[in-house]
Amino acid sequence: FKNNSFAHLRWTWMTWKLLGFELFTQIQQDEFKSLNIRQLNGLGLRSELVKAKNMSLSLGTGIMTDYEVINNNSESTHLRSTSYLSAAKSFDESNKNLLLLTIYYQPLVNNHEDYRINLEANVRTILVSSWNISLDNSLNFMYDTKPPEEVLTNDVIIKTKLVYVW
Repeated sequence: FKNNSFAHLRWTWMTWKLLGFELFTQIQQDEFKSLNIRQLNGLGLRSELVKAKNMSLSLGTGIMTDYEVINNNSESTHLRSTSYLSAAKSFDESNKNLLLLTIYYQPLVNNHEDYRINLEANVRTILVSSWNISLDNSLNFMYDTKPPEEVLTNDVIIKTKLVYVW
């Protein structure tokens, strides 16, 4: 077992029907990846390509700062481009049974050979609708062309969570 923590906040406001703006921040720590801290701060544009009652498809692009401290106390700050494609599909009228897919591509601005790819897939299934309890099964695949020493380029995380919404 190794410690890790992760928090991500995103504020999106759709200024026009198909185009809007986003601000985001993220902080994480992951012993498995020799990461003492990673702090991301960015902004970008978001387009709602498809927005239907039970399905959505969004595309985003932007720029972010990437501050890292790894276990050997090596510190770096880089500028990365960030782009994503996100799809959501609901399988019922209540939008409680969901399939969510998002893929991110994040190259360094000054070196496109140094990039990260992150694929996030999540299936939420309602277990007890009267109590708002559901089951989340998620798969995250991460690829980093330049990870810290002794850290693999590929990483797969599978999680099952019991979720209560109030």
